[in-house]
Amino acid sequence: LVGSEMCIRDRVMVMLALAIGLDSITGAAIILLGGAIGFSTGTLNPNTTVVAQKIAELPLYSGIGYRWVCFAVYYVITNIFLVRYALKIKKDPTKSPMYDLDQNSEFKSGSLDDFGHLDTRKTLCIVALVVALVVIVYGCIEKGWDFAEQSAVFLVLSIVVGLIAGFDLNKICAEFLKGTKKMLGAAFIIM
Repeated sequence: LVGSEMCIRDRVMVMLALAIGLDSITGAAIILLGGAIGFSTGTLNPNTTVVAQKIAELPLYSGIGYRWVCFAVYYVITNIFLVRYALKIKKDPTKSPMYDLDQNSEFKSGSLDDFGHLDTRKTLCIVALVVALVVIVYGCIEKGWDFAEQSAVFLVLSIVVGLIAGFDLNKICAEFLKGTKKMLGAAFIIM
């Protein structure tokens, strides 16, 4: 992990894990294993589930109940192993394969209080995300939405969350453009 290119969420999770006395493997595993579970079960993933179901000419999000069961099983098993590992490292940090590197890590400088507190704005942003996901699932199942409609929901979500966070419209646009720059390479490859 040290020296490799990590995105912001990976850095935050590694810093958070180190701040609570765990190792960087635990921080990275939270992100990577969570993503792997979501990707492999494809419960609400438009990039895997919708594309595969279109190719197979199945109704969008059909079989969602089975995928939720798979998600739950994978989630529980993965968390059992991850929590057992984290408790072992918390008890004796020297058992971590990353112990020496974590002691000299640039991410170890912060404390748990550096992450801030869950306030009303952050809570409303989370609620807006949940509402958007419910709207997307409903739209896909009941209204036959495709990628264009799902993209529109995410676009509206980005504006709503920006306003909730207290950004003005110029700041929302600037942050949106900054985020889209990171996806430009992938967009060219797909085209």
